Amino acid sequence: MRRISGVLLIVFMLVFLVYSNGLAALYSQTEVPEDSSFLRFEFLAVESSDGTDGFVTVEARGDYFERGEGIDLYIEGNDTTAKFAVEGIYFAMGDPQIIQWVDNGDPDDVWWTNTWTIPGATMASIVNDDNNISVNFVDLFWNYDVGGPPEGSEFVTLTVEYNVVPIPGSLSLLLLGGGVIGFIGLRRRMRR
Repeated sequence: MRRISGVLLIVFMLVFLVYSNGLAALYSQTEVPEDSSFLRFEFLAVESSDGTDGFVTVEARGDYFERGEGIDLYIEGNDTTAKFAVEGIYFAMGDPQIIQWVDNGDPDDVWWTNTWTIPGATMASIVNDDNNISVNFVDLFWNYDVGGPPEGSEFVTLTVEYNVVPIPGSLSLLLLGGGVIGFIGLRRRMRR
């Protein structure tokens, strides 16, 4: 019986440690650009970051690629200072980021996706100050000429993902309580 109590204690504690660490926050939003040069995403009241690396993924489709010097992506917290920036985003036909490339003299229907890593300290400074994330795309150069993607299929989807500061929830407390009960049972058995 002592072995069973000891095994239960270890199992409860391992499950508690795994559950309470590494919880991820995932925020995603899709927009259809109406302006040819600017697009803004906002996530309000987001959870605090644990300081490890985060990720931003962009999936976009439209008749805008290869115009100007590429797309610029700026991520900021509640203030207007860019804390993470990727400038001059451009992928050529055949790059692994390209899902679809239709070219009728110019890239008319380009669909792509890519993920960038946000360093842990930067991710924490973005979300922990005011618990907001603002993302701006500049120089989209959306083009509404003939030969673009089918009507209504243009979009930009932005996803931000990072680990959150673990906060013990009801399941965590239940697991911790089970571990404590197992430990008490183990101690009683050892005294006998």
